[in-house]
Amino acid sequence: MHRYRRRAGIAGFDATLKETSGWLTQAEAATWLKISPMSVHRLVSNGILPAEQPDRGLPMVISTSNLHDEELERAVLALRAGHTRPLPDDPRQIKLF
Repeated sequence: MHRYRRRAGIAGFDATLKETSGWLTQAEAATWLKISPMSVHRLVSNGILPAEQPDRGLPMVISTSNLHDEELERAVLALRAGHTRPLPDDPRQIKLF
């Protein structure tokens, strides 16, 4: 991983920078929102929760400032209540009904 970061010009992990910038990992955002990490991934995939992924294969970064959006709060409440799941349509998925 160190060689990849060096080749790609990506700086190593800096806990102070992460803290002062208000960045969260997918798992940290899930804990903060009280939903599963997969639900966070789906919210990001559907454009409900903004996130950055510096490069393919690297973890996504979520800003704490984005966790206060009204659309996101509605989606999270719906997820917690079990009413809707923000699942993307997959043309390969066979429907049972």
